[in-house]
Amino acid sequence: MKKAMTSLTLITLISGTMILSRGAGAGDLAPGNKQLTEETQQKFSQLDVNRDGYINKDEAQMDPALLAKFSKLDRNQDKRVDEGEFARFEVTDPGQNQERGGM
Repeated sequence: MKKAMTSLTLITLISGTMILSRGAGAGDLAPGNKQLTEETQQKFSQLDVNRDGYINKDEAQMDPALLAKFSKLDRNQDKRVDEGEFARFEVTDPGQNQERGGM
């Protein structure tokens, strides 16, 4: 019985590790996750005009580079970009600061 419990515990730990290693979802960061850099969080907040925690297409119009990639970034196709999805944009488009006028 003790050996069976040890095996079950080990399987549970391995399964949990595998699940966590896959990421949290569409943007790989849960909404509100503070793993974003301070600069990226500030940019996200500037674009999130209605303060709902997402950037919709209307808000994305303030950033032409973001708007151009909006559909691709919106990984879960909910018609809005969350912090995790936005973090991917920041990482994959390093030249956007010049395009946005330093924003």
